[in-house]
Amino acid sequence: MPQTSSTAGSRQKTLLLLSALAVFFVVDLHSRNAFGLMTSVFPYESFFIPLFVFIAGAFFRLEDAKHPLRYVWKQCRHLLFPYAAVNGGAAAVILLLRQRCGEIRWTADFLPSAEGETSLTAPARLLPLLFFIGVLYLFFQWAVPRQHPLLTFLLLSLVSMGCVGLSETDSEIKAFILKIGCFLPFFHLGAVYQKMPAVFFRKLPLTGSLLLSAGVNILLLLFGVDLSAVSWENLSSLPVFLAFLPLVIGLSGMIFWLALSEIMAPVLGNSHLMALLSQHMFGILCYHIAVFTAFNWFLSRWPATQNSFDLKAFSADGGFYLLTTPDGIRNCYVFVGLFGSLLICMITAGLKKLALSAFRTAAQRKCFT
Repeated sequence: MPQTSSTAGSRQKTLLLLSALAVFFVVDLHSRNAFGLMTSVFPYESFFIPLFVFIAGAFFRLEDAKHPLRYVWKQCRHLLFPYAAVNGGAAAVILLLRQRCGEIRWTADFLPSAEGETSLTAPARLLPLLFFIGVLYLFFQWAVPRQHPLLTFLLLSLVSMGCVGLSETDSEIKAFILKIGCFLPFFHLGAVYQKMPAVFFRKLPLTGSLLLSAGVNILLLLFGVDLSAVSWENLSSLPVFLAFLPLVIGLSGMIFWLALSEIMAPVLGNSHLMALLSQHMFGILCYHIAVFTAFNWFLSRWPATQNSFDLKAFSADGGFYLLTTPDGIRNCYVFVGLFGSLLICMITAGLKKLALSAFRTAAQRKCFT
């Protein structure tokens, strides 16, 4: 019999584990594939953004279409406001460092950037992308209230391939709009999974899903397709007749790790660490590049790496990494990126609670005076 997730609790455990894996993939990718889990078959850059979009879609409810303004406000609080706060804070810190340390090769989205500068908040751009994908999907659900999940997926897949085919543009705004269309089918699949998880693995067992998704990518590799080159960050490099490839490869990677998460959820779904990574997924996404930079600064002063650390290269290149000496330093980047970002998330969450508590106390005192 097909293995399915039949209860809301097991589904939530699967999503918890999947979101923890998704944020690990991003940090590992930006650590030059230190661990590289299955990257020879499933390169991170080929599916990690579709994976985030799928997870975001899993939190969409059909009831949201009945209250669009409430949904938009909720998404503003969860996505746009954190994006603005992270970039505003990063911009302030970078401006302060420029005054104290002179020219540095780091920037943020709210600052003008020159060629060769690295944005410490670049991964945070996923947040506004998720916001607009969700709003567009909300409008689609509101405009067409009665939909067949499969027909909707096929329609959105055509939209996605059309957007990929049109992605060669010099306009950043147009490229951003086209990306929204590219990811709609993944958001839809997330919404379907939340409502009807058995649909995914009803016809094919989880092990069959693993083998099929891996088989698709292996077949593409045998035909000479460079899977790592099919990056969602640079769709314009694809010829129009291959506009279907990002969708196919994104789906295979997403389904593989979803099926594996379903299998591992009973064992790892109760892990406190997985819960923390999942809960602070967006925070880790936003902070880990800045944490890497702080780690580089530490390495430049640590006696074991001080002699091999190229301080000049670090000062000139915001994306500098010390990856060769000593052995295992790349793994350190992953752990520091994850747990350093997690620490920042927990500190900011604590400060937010203190600020809200102080505000409520002040408001109560004002009411009684």
